[in-house]
Amino acid sequence: MERSSGPFCRVWETASFRLITGLGEEGRVAGSASWPRMVCMLKTIDVNKPGWHEKRLSITCLQLAESTRPVREKGTESDRRRREMPPQPLQSQVRKNILKFLKSFLGIIRILQIVFGAGLWVTIAANKYEGSIHFVLFVAVLFWLLTLALFFLTLLDKQDLVPLLGGERWSSTNLAHDVAAAVLYLPAIGVMIYKTDRNSYCNLELYKHLCLYKVYLTATVFACLCCLAYLLSVINGTCRKCRG
Repeated sequence: MERSSGPFCRVWETASFRLITGLGEEGRVAGSASWPRMVCMLKTIDVNKPGWHEKRLSITCLQLAESTRPVREKGTESDRRRREMPPQPLQSQVRKNILKFLKSFLGIIRILQIVFGAGLWVTIAANKYEGSIHFVLFVAVLFWLLTLALFFLTLLDKQDLVPLLGGERWSSTNLAHDVAAAVLYLPAIGVMIYKTDRNSYCNLELYKHLCLYKVYLTATVFACLCCLAYLLSVINGTCRKCRG
């Protein structure tokens, strides 16, 4: 940078330089050069006025965006790999609990109760019914819905959300439900057997009118299977209560 001599000062040549900061360990990344944080322009000017010998210093700086400078990840190599690995989802534990329940005796017996109950009320509802068959349909639909609710609450491990009946009382709730179902299915079976016997006369090949014998017989079989499934559930629940 050179300065001209004379009675009056002339403008100096503009001198520029780069002010580089942050060149330490934090400013370096693997395979790249140092990254400056700030670039400055320095201008020194002599004002061309008689008797004015004061120099003015002007510095103009441009701050670089921090996002343009790569940040070196702190921690060990194992920590870095752990951060790069996707987080283990909680669904894996939920999936294990679901599979464990489905493979248990209670899970299997609940599935059978749902299937047999649906078979019973669908068989009755799909055909003409009257009189005491309404009671059988009521029992079938009621305990099918209750069993469905117990099954999904236990499957998803949400029994603690049930007020008054959940938590520590859940096993007692299941046992009471199974006892009530088994007790009410016994008269339902009696009704279906009575209706089946009353319609046995139309079980002939030459009979051309509407005959509900096969319908009632099928419903009787489903009712017996439902009652048996609930009795097995009662035995299982009683044994679990006795074992504590």
